[in-house]
Amino acid sequence: MLEEISRRDIADLRQFLVANDYSTAGLAERLGIAEPPRSDGTASLFHATRATTPLNALVRLFLAGASLEEALLREALPGPFLDMCLHTGLLNKQDDRIAAAITIVPVEDLLFASDAYQLLGAENANEFVLPAHTRAASFLRHMTMRTPVELTLDLGCGCGVQALFAARHSQRVIATDINPAALRYTEFNAQLNNIENVECRLGDLFEPVADERFDLILSNPPFVIGPKSEFIYRDNPLQLDEFSRQIVRAAPARLKDGGHMQMLCEWLTITGEQWHTRLDAWFDDIDCDAWVLRSPPKRPTEYATMRLADISGGALSQATDFGEWLGYFERNSVAAVNAGMIVLRRREGDNWFHAHGIAHEPQSDAGDEVRASLAAADFADLCSDDETMLQAHLGIPASLQLEQRFDRHADGWDSDMAILRLKGALGIQLEIDLPVLAFVNRIDGKRSVEECIAAFCKATGADPAGLTPELLPVVRLLAQNGFLEPVDADT
Repeated sequence: MLEEISRRDIADLRQFLVANDYSTAGLAERLGIAEPPRSDGTASLFHATRATTPLNALVRLFLAGASLEEALLREALPGPFLDMCLHTGLLNKQDDRIAAAITIVPVEDLLFASDAYQLLGAENANEFVLPAHTRAASFLRHMTMRTPVELTLDLGCGCGVQALFAARHSQRVIATDINPAALRYTEFNAQLNNIENVECRLGDLFEPVADERFDLILSNPPFVIGPKSEFIYRDNPLQLDEFSRQIVRAAPARLKDGGHMQMLCEWLTITGEQWHTRLDAWFDDIDCDAWVLRSPPKRPTEYATMRLADISGGALSQATDFGEWLGYFERNSVAAVNAGMIVLRRREGDNWFHAHGIAHEPQSDAGDEVRASLAAADFADLCSDDETMLQAHLGIPASLQLEQRFDRHADGWDSDMAILRLKGALGIQLEIDLPVLAFVNRIDGKRSVEECIAAFCKATGADPAGLTPELLPVVRLLAQNGFLEPVDADT
């Protein structure tokens, strides 16, 4: 647990960490990882840090969570630094051994403190503050649109990952959480990274921000769907996916006109329904456009297995067993659990809802791709009537790639399918058949869609009146997904 620490001691901690290359680049180069090791990676990490050096001692304490002999630590670390960590509670001593009370994880060029994993076995594990380098936190960080804004809200801030990165493109950031420990870490991490424009407020969901409106809301809330509420960082007391639904319904009132919310969540597919049935109701009459990036769904057995094996599972969660989770899903007719990111944009008028599937999580910044996807959906919405789309001038974006699939036959190789893929972190792709590809090749940005269809029909001997109704939905789908982009006809 983090205790109150003076600014001077925090500054000394940062100075020592930086001086010894305790950073993303430094740890990756030295150890191959810059995050807490998995259980099967602890042995190799200890082997790599066996020499008595300051960096190795820091890694064992603050990254691996090891307990070390005091005599060994006094060989590796300067006495004043070790004593400062002990008297501030960053390190705890029991008999002749010392262990860290916190974990410190570098993310890009920032440092984030959070609870040490050992806390999960303690009585107050419910208030555990998750380390910064989780899949969900990295996903949202990579997906965030980084357009400069005035005011950002980090809803359910945890240790402050989203808030501190948002501080770089926001004049002000308000970070809220229901867990006081999370706010202590966010404030500590802001000081640790010399960030001054983050304000922390305690409370549930939007309660701490009263009637304030935001340009951007970021949220990685406790959206896990399960039979019990055990851990503040992941669980919530509401049934099924109601917690995420309430955030979506409440968010528009907290957004400025044109403002965005980017939120990670999970939602259910109920037996006999489509995957988007529940989302349709979430987005009904909220004065927001909605764009959903959806990961492959998980069956209840897959989901329960994953959740029981996560950071809070295993031997630490024997009371919540596999049968209890499956029984919960069976009683509620759950067919699948969907996960993804919802982007809302407040806009009065006829709002749209579009969705993309995603096969893998981005490993680099994709905020510009998110913004481009919203623009593509806007264009498709503007051209929702056939006549407007026919008069549009479209081109093929420079980021578009084509892959063609060939099957082996007795007489050789044959192809009847192609894959269009947009280069970038998201890897958005679409399968099309070869006749459609032949038509797409006619689109050059110089002619209208109607003229391109006419040219294609002339080359193939098809009837424009009969082919146009078949090609327009294809054009709209390609434009909606960014595979075709609008071009100014006068350029």
